[in-house]
Amino acid sequence: MLQFLSLTLFALFLTGCISGSTASDPEARNQDSQQYDAWIEFRDKGIETAEQRVAMIAFLERNFDPKALARRKTKRTFPGLFDEQDFPVRETYMKQVSQTGATIRIVSRWLNGISVLANDEQLQEIKELECVHWVGDLKHLQFQDTIITSILPHPVYL
Repeated sequence: MLQFLSLTLFALFLTGCISGSTASDPEARNQDSQQYDAWIEFRDKGIETAEQRVAMIAFLERNFDPKALARRKTKRTFPGLFDEQDFPVRETYMKQVSQTGATIRIVSRWLNGISVLANDEQLQEIKELECVHWVGDLKHLQFQDTIITSILPHPVYL
């Protein structure tokens, strides 16, 4: 048991040393390029009328994975199979953000937001967009997902 514990601690230490010294480390990347990870939360999903809401729910019912739809029918506790959290992030909002030059990294329909890699000027432009509710600066946080965010050439949709 003691061997297992010491081996585990050594592996964790080694992992920390390796991840702290690689160029894919977010802090190292940010210092070199003066770009920061930020979380952008949007004001709404862009659904303004009851007709648009009904149309979006119908779209989701037609295009949702059949296995996931069957699971929802048996497991969902909320009324209906879909709600606003299932609606996608509005494409025009993401386009406005990307037009600032920021790089979209992760898109979350449930949180109605995106993570971006942007410099200070781009973040200021993003904060001034009407569709943006909140911009969270993530430059002081460290993440363990550096492998995921550094090898994917396109946004990850959650």
